Amino acid sequence: MFGHKEALCKYQGFTSVPTNLPPDIMKLDLSFNRLSRLDSNGFYRYKYLEDLIIDHNSINMLHPKAFYGLSLLKHLSLSRNNLSVSHSYHREVFESLQNLSVLDISRNMKTLNYSPYGIPVGGLSNLRELSIDLVFNATFGQQFKKLHNLQVLKLDYCHVTHLYNDTFSEMPINIREFHMTTCKDFVVIESGVLVPYPHLKLLNLTNSNIHLAQALNILHPFQKKSMDALLFRGISHPDSKQGLDSVILKPEMMIYISTICIKTLDLSDNDIILVKNKSLVLFKHPECFENVMLSANRFSLDNWSGYFFKFLYTMTNIKIIDFSYFPLRFKNPIFLDVVTKDNYTSVEQVKGKWGEGLFQLQ
Repeated sequence: MFGHKEALCKYQGFTSVPTNLPPDIMKLDLSFNRLSRLDSNGFYRYKYLEDLIIDHNSINMLHPKAFYGLSLLKHLSLSRNNLSVSHSYHREVFESLQNLSVLDISRNMKTLNYSPYGIPVGGLSNLRELSIDLVFNATFGQQFKKLHNLQVLKLDYCHVTHLYNDTFSEMPINIREFHMTTCKDFVVIESGVLVPYPHLKLLNLTNSNIHLAQALNILHPFQKKSMDALLFRGISHPDSKQGLDSVILKPEMMIYISTICIKTLDLSDNDIILVKNKSLVLFKHPECFENVMLSANRFSLDNWSGYFFKFLYTMTNIKIIDFSYFPLRFKNPIFLDVVTKDNYTSVEQVKGKWGEGLFQLQ
């Protein structure tokens, strides 16, 4: 074996795993093919694989020995198939994957039906990142509690209408990143839903329909702690049927968040129409801020602009403040993207022009 060999086999019309590839490949991408099942020993020839991607197929069945022989595999992605969280995963299907660190089985559950999680992840002792669909009335199971090294949880294809205090009670406590970004229908959230995650450093609820008031209320477990990022962009959608109004920020809503040492805070695109009693400058640790995004809201600085700009001077480590797209609504606003990699959080420079009101501080 010489060097790092990859086989990029997208759009080839394969209905089964090809058997004529070099046996020493380390990465295999079979995305956008026509696979409907993974049979026994299909990858046994490729025992050096570290990265296996089989996204955008029609897979609905995994043989118990589908991944037999892949003891070196680190990254497995089966996103956008037809795998059921209840019926598609035999209890032995992941037994060979002792070195797996990243598993993506998201965007498979396309229906709203209740489905208990029957995914045998308990033996994946080295798993650090899991992407999975959030099904209706989710109950995960004790096998998830065994993922002692899990750091990142990404919940996709969100079918829930309620998140209860015990929804995530069977997840490991060591999770540092929690992502839930695709809840299109309004989700009612109990205040203790994040209590199982005392070590959380990044909370990403971007574009999930939960309303800013609820997002601020579930932060009570993190009072007086430090967090890398709170990403609440586009989570408030006024809806008369749900009794949801535009956001009026009040001091009582900021009780929990104001005590947290936050590096990156994104409150953009939340239909904030009014800030009462200087609620946005009540943070007790302004020196922690590095990136603050407030764009595409509708509140005015009238009567408290002096307090706001005085507060900016206390942000001694600030790099970016995005105060663009105010106060009117724009058709296609461009937002800053927050990315995390190797436990490091940064703000990506977006394509296009900066909106007026964006301050980049060196």
